[in-house]
Amino acid sequence: AALAAILDAPGGLDAARATDADGCTARDLARLSGHDDCARLLADRGVPLRAAAADDDDSAGEEAATTVGPEAAAPAESTTTTTTTRSAAKKNPPTAAAVAEALQRKERGNRLLAAGDARGALGEYDAAVALDPTSKVLVSNRCAARLAVASDQDDDDPTRRRTLLDAALRDADACVELDAAWPKAHFRRGSVLEALGRHEDAATAFWDALRLDPANAQLKKALKDCVDRGRAAHRAAQATPADAHHVSSSTEGTPPQPPPSPRTAAAAAEEPSSTSRGTPPPTPPPPALQSSP
Repeated sequence: AALAAILDAPGGLDAARATDADGCTARDLARLSGHDDCARLLADRGVPLRAAAADDDDSAGEEAATTVGPEAAAPAESTTTTTTTRSAAKKNPPTAAAVAEALQRKERGNRLLAAGDARGALGEYDAAVALDPTSKVLVSNRCAARLAVASDQDDDDPTRRRTLLDAALRDADACVELDAAWPKAHFRRGSVLEALGRHEDAATAFWDALRLDPANAQLKKALKDCVDRGRAAHRAAQATPADAHHVSSSTEGTPPQPPPSPRTAAAAAEEPSSTSRGTPPPTPPPPALQSSP
């Protein structure tokens, strides 16, 4: 209501459309600060986005790079410290100059992540979040970068990998805290939880995301793949050496089975039709990961 009054005042709309020294409009600043309601109102009033910021999301963080050079893990901040920082930022929002610099850092991070330099991207996102800790997009991008770097730590240093994943989980939790109605926040959380081997928790997070965006094919696939991998991990953990020997012995001399016909494979892969956006899909909660007896 206050913003609407400002825009309706003489010269208010012109001021919102004006750009600062970095070319940002009021809509850019509102979007980067995570004030989505204000950004939508400004969009309805015809306030444009800066051309370089028109991505409107962190699309470069969708596909995390998997080829990452060795690096030292970023220092792990405590949950209390990060929560306190966000709370302080909400009471004292970042300045326009800080938000503009955070935007520049984010753009550099996006380019680096797209080029496969997750280490460099993490540094840029880390600086951006320090400038504006209330932006869900910036925190989400840093989460993606940490997950990308951690994916290259399996055979290098398990402790360093766990440190990165723990930090990524804090970022994902922060995204949910900043906007629990944002599907990507829950998607990020599910991705990190699965990397930590917590398949049931990950499936629940993917399910939460899918409830918010039922037509999203990426979320459907993420949930299905997570459940499948979780069940496989559970079966492997429950198997004993005797079980493995029995399975091996029982299959000796058995001719290989023919692959399923294309029609059968297509039917098995078919997904239920999606419902309208915003309506939970009429399917039960994610299945348990344990195998049926």
